[in-house]
Amino acid sequence: MSVKVRLSFRTDIGGMSENQDECFVWRHEPSGSLVIGVLDGHGRDVGRLAAVHVKGFMQDWLTRYWSAVIANPAEAFRIMFAEAHASMLTAFQQHLIAEGWTVKEAGGYLVKRRSMSCPWSCVHGGTSGSVVALVEGRRILVANVGDSAALLAMRGRALHQADLIQHSLWPEGGGVMAPCTEPGTVGDATMPTGAFADQTLILTADHSPESVREYMRMRASHPHPHDVHAPHLAVVYDSPTPNKLRCQPVFELDAHGRPCVTGRGRYYKNVRREWASLVATPPRARFQDALAFTRSIGDFHLQCYGVSHVPDVLSLDLAGGGGCGAPQEMVSCIVACSDGIWDNWAWNEVGSFFLAPERVAQVVSSGSSEGIIEEFMAENLRRAHANFGDQADNATAIACYVFMTEQPHQQQQVAAA
Repeated sequence: MSVKVRLSFRTDIGGMSENQDECFVWRHEPSGSLVIGVLDGHGRDVGRLAAVHVKGFMQDWLTRYWSAVIANPAEAFRIMFAEAHASMLTAFQQHLIAEGWTVKEAGGYLVKRRSMSCPWSCVHGGTSGSVVALVEGRRILVANVGDSAALLAMRGRALHQADLIQHSLWPEGGGVMAPCTEPGTVGDATMPTGAFADQTLILTADHSPESVREYMRMRASHPHPHDVHAPHLAVVYDSPTPNKLRCQPVFELDAHGRPCVTGRGRYYKNVRREWASLVATPPRARFQDALAFTRSIGDFHLQCYGVSHVPDVLSLDLAGGGGCGAPQEMVSCIVACSDGIWDNWAWNEVGSFFLAPERVAQVVSSGSSEGIIEEFMAENLRRAHANFGDQADNATAIACYVFMTEQPHQQQQVAAA
């Protein structure tokens, strides 16, 4: 099997005053493996720090523990995310003290104040994160929290259920990989038995407040103290009111206590017509806080009520093994981006963009994907300004083309085996 990888990345500040996005490419030279990561920080005081700190932490962790990732990716990635999360508490504290704040820990989260005469305020902030490993050019490992998503666009062979392994700590399981059979399709469905040619597949789990699976997870881990059928966090559709507890609930319960999405949102958060939604702290919380997704690294105050830093993890055999022999040639593209990209595109549009024949030919002829990522970012900026004006979000994208060619004699050896 001959494998060639062409990778490029770009970031853009959009209309914001600070770019809180970060990305990285880590390489394991002996095996030719690589890991890409996209981090999207949030929080006025510590959002930038969160993304920068986790970027450095993860690259160092991978250098020390790459063999653990290969041996048991689900366990290794969960440890990496947990240790990154724990280390961020100290990083936040040191940063704020250097900025002149008095900081102390209060039951698992940080509070700060300028002087003895000032009241304590909560330290809000953290980062989403998606990590995608390409092992020896043929195996994909994915771990994510939050809304920095990744997808796989591929042409030349069909994936089967047997090519995919989903890992979840939660009994509901699944929900990590969804085939995009139509623009905008995303959800908690697993990949069906069978195959899709020329497909775009979402590699990262859905951690939106509209996810039934996430509602069930939060209800199990942090139930409401007076209602076992509800999580402690309020799960609501966003609206302009400063009191998020007055917003419309995302879920209603049926007669059996099962959650059903109401769909009563106030405005769409992206071009895929997904409602803007939040998880918010309960009324009796010492500090009020809200987040647009249900898992993150950091956000220590919200983690006391049900937000989680534990990633969903996926393994995918890119070379196949689901029943059909691999073809002579196959081209695929892994695209990992912050939500400043995903807000402006339907999922299939991104796959079609990177696998357009003329762009694939350009990568092959030039030996580089730099021109393609620049074209993509320019188009995203145009769309972001059209959709959000001067409020266009930070945007970061990594595109990793993978060209696989199997020689005829190798095919015979596989068939003989």
